[in-house]
Amino acid sequence: MIFERNTLAAVQNGPTSPTTFAVDREWTVTEIKTYHWNYGQGKAPGMIGLLDERGIVLGKWEASGLPGSGGVPDAYWTVRPDLIIGPGEYTILDSDPATWSQNAETRSEGIAWVYGVASAACGEGAGIWSMALPFADDFEDGEMAGWTVGGLPGSWTVSAEEGVLRQNSNDFGGSEGAMGSYLGTYVTAGSPSWKDYDFEAKVRPVDNDGIGLLFRYADPSNHYRFIWVGDESSAGPLRRLDRIKDGAQTILMMDTGEGARYDPGRWYTLKASLDGDVISVYIDGLLWGQVRDGEIESGGVGLFSYAQVGVEFDDVLVTAGAGSPVPASGRVSGVGGGPAGAGATGWALPGYGEILIDGPPGGWEGVVPGEAI
Repeated sequence: MIFERNTLAAVQNGPTSPTTFAVDREWTVTEIKTYHWNYGQGKAPGMIGLLDERGIVLGKWEASGLPGSGGVPDAYWTVRPDLIIGPGEYTILDSDPATWSQNAETRSEGIAWVYGVASAACGEGAGIWSMALPFADDFEDGEMAGWTVGGLPGSWTVSAEEGVLRQNSNDFGGSEGAMGSYLGTYVTAGSPSWKDYDFEAKVRPVDNDGIGLLFRYADPSNHYRFIWVGDESSAGPLRRLDRIKDGAQTILMMDTGEGARYDPGRWYTLKASLDGDVISVYIDGLLWGQVRDGEIESGGVGLFSYAQVGVEFDDVLVTAGAGSPVPASGRVSGVGGGPAGAGATGWALPGYGEILIDGPPGGWEGVVPGEAI
């Protein structure tokens, strides 16, 4: 992140001071977002621009809209300039300042975020698009270098004193429930060329909304996601593995009920292991589930937050791995409570619901098809 002007307090419309920021080195600006709460109405997206200290408009870009907290349509405006800027002071321009959100905490400046990559890290053989494995980040340096915010803007900060990455906003959108989209905020890192790897991170939820991991992240419309929701008011508890391809969501695995609940305030270690078309997800070292899906072949990693103020992440580690072994007896094809396992009888794994197993050709000796084992 290059710049953030944000607040957790109530907001009003109409900034009376320009939203400015300064940089001391060259950056490639990848995204600019502004906020148009507009008293719960949102606003159809217009244009976002950038002005340099000489008064020259470097560009104006047509914005797209994203839902805000509570599903307010087009509360966030976002553009992706792919613009290189040098050291100096810059002012963010918004085509509808009358609905641009601000308050006293922002010093009457419009709420905005600017994301980018330091140009020193963008050359051949360097930067987040060519990161070699292993990749690790314990956040002890107090910086988010190499991470890019996606989805809803959120408010991501690093505490050098505690050595954690923290998400400080209650951002959420989309739908909830077994088939819900659960739109949240996330940060990503890594290379689009990463294929087979083991990705783990520690996460400490502080309430019972949503947490998760993204993997084989190519872009917002193409990646896998493991999401864990604990709050009944958010249609939890549930744990779910999704494939997002070309913007369409497919649920690959899910379980629900008491076994899917988590304890706020406790540290968990989440892990995704990717080996060809075999995807395995672990919670605290125990296999939660495993599927075959090769629709998305490569991509980076991400940390996900849904309506979680104060959720913390730490000790991210991505290693090139041999991957997880495929069970000799078949593959996991569904979990009770999810679409694949609803109403079915399967192999009960304590705390994980019922799991259906696809047998090898010819079946197993002594097992009658359709019966529980």
